Amino acid sequence: MAVENGVTLGFIPVKLEEGKAKINNYYVADDDSTVFSALLKEIVKVLSSEFEIESVTQLRHIPEFEKNGFAIVLNWKIKMKVFKE
Repeated sequence: MAVENGVTLGFIPVKLEEGKAKINNYYVADDDSTVFSALLKEIVKVLSSEFEIESVTQLRHIPEFEKNGFAIVLNWKIKMKVFKE
């Protein structure tokens, strides 16, 4: 979690299970690359020796993850729609 003067700048929850560290449902205010980088670097530093780290990444954040050592292993899109009755 990144906080400055009581304001949350971002957070990246990590679920640890079966040798994997899974990132999902993260938030970084204004998609700030400095905050992204700091959070991702810390996760990799702390967890990479014991866990395989993977992320469900929003398309617009792929460059931030790639800058921090992540690579795409699966690429998919989901299209959703509300149907009127």
